[in-house]
Amino acid sequence: MLGLLLLMLGCTEKTAPALPTTAATAVMTAEATAATSAVARPAETLVPTFTPPPTVVPRAAAGDETASAPQESALPTATPVDFNQVIVELSYEIPGLGLDRVLIGDMANRIIFLDKATGRQVEYSNQGGVLLELRQALAAAELQPLPDGCQFCVQIQYELSLDGLDEAGWLPDEVLLASVENFMSIALGAHFPNGTAVGLRRSATAYAPAHTIAFTDDGSLYAWLATESEIGGPVPAAEQFQRLAPELDALKLAELSDNYVISCPGSPVESLFINWGESARAFNIVCPEFSLTSDLLPLYLQLNAAAADKLTGVALERPQAAFSLDQLLSYRRSDGARLNLSYGGQLVAIGIDGTNRYTSTLAIAQVEELFATMLAGDLLQPGISSFIPTPTPVVTDTAAVSAPPLSSSLVLRTADGLYEARWSGPSSDAGIVQLDTFLNELLGLPASAAPVPEAASSQPVEATPTP
Repeated sequence: MLGLLLLMLGCTEKTAPALPTTAATAVMTAEATAATSAVARPAETLVPTFTPPPTVVPRAAAGDETASAPQESALPTATPVDFNQVIVELSYEIPGLGLDRVLIGDMANRIIFLDKATGRQVEYSNQGGVLLELRQALAAAELQPLPDGCQFCVQIQYELSLDGLDEAGWLPDEVLLASVENFMSIALGAHFPNGTAVGLRRSATAYAPAHTIAFTDDGSLYAWLATESEIGGPVPAAEQFQRLAPELDALKLAELSDNYVISCPGSPVESLFINWGESARAFNIVCPEFSLTSDLLPLYLQLNAAAADKLTGVALERPQAAFSLDQLLSYRRSDGARLNLSYGGQLVAIGIDGTNRYTSTLAIAQVEELFATMLAGDLLQPGISSFIPTPTPVVTDTAAVSAPPLSSSLVLRTADGLYEARWSGPSSDAGIVQLDTFLNELLGLPASAAPVPEAASSQPVEATPTP
């Protein structure tokens, strides 16, 4: 069944989907793109052909006058293959969520996905390998009788015509559950219950299973894992929903980008759906630490907190990113001292030994003024296209190594995206001067203290990955 999970991620040649038109299902095309780019394409499977059996001609008896006469024999007529014949049909349903999806595979190695809730249909071709694996996995699956009235149980029904098998029931297998949910989501997008105001789905990673949360407009919260055979029903969350409302009101949905995606190994593919006021939008997110803009950050942080509650005791802790999700600014000075500004205006100064921390708080007006000053300069450049930590080369010959040059870095999260800057030596940029003033003040240094090269420091300095 593990093979099924891998093969399902290799789904190819998808009909390009459109954005969702209802609140029930958010269509995420980036998820299919990310999945197909991460896994090698399956080899194309040859279409089955029919080979007629050899013709048998009776041997003439000795002396038979008709021995030399040609014998007429009726040739068997090859039955044409009906390539539209359905060989796999799989129904995946959770009534309490309004989720009802169907997979249909035929003799031509096509797979058709249908979302009954929305009428959306997507077709893939060249899926012979996937269909074979799916037939084997379903034939080996052990379904249980469905508990009476279980509206939030995962209900599976399948028919394998070539194998003469069909069954319906409750699916308890976590691996197959995760595979089917992932396969359906790649093709049809994330599913959210009817009435969803804002929802977030994340694909599986090495740290957590795929999971979905959704706040509906009646103040209820749905949260479930792809590995759950019976998910919990909605819980009252009026207080949380009230905290989300101002963030949703503040968003200009029509002006937001469809994609907040950069290359970020190990990060899940995320599907954000917002249906607020008279607008409904779907967004693709990958590596929000380095792709999410400051206008979406307040809403996303609350959704992230709700997801973290659901993952308690289930997920492994992910490594801390060099630029964390709640950060608006990260400044690393050439002497190793650092200054971080988090959402909410908290300033944290870190000394060159990497342990001393001093905090302060900036008002919103101060943050806006600081950002405006820095963006007005020439130092910052827009965009971070990828995040891959750069290893420090091993030095084997120290005789020819000179002192490293002074190097400083700055990352800034704004409503227009992320900006970064790197420079050597002191800077006269007004924004950098202001950051140095904050940093020196919090560390108890003179306001005009000049940075000291890290090589001159006797204390080890914690390396920060380069975004």
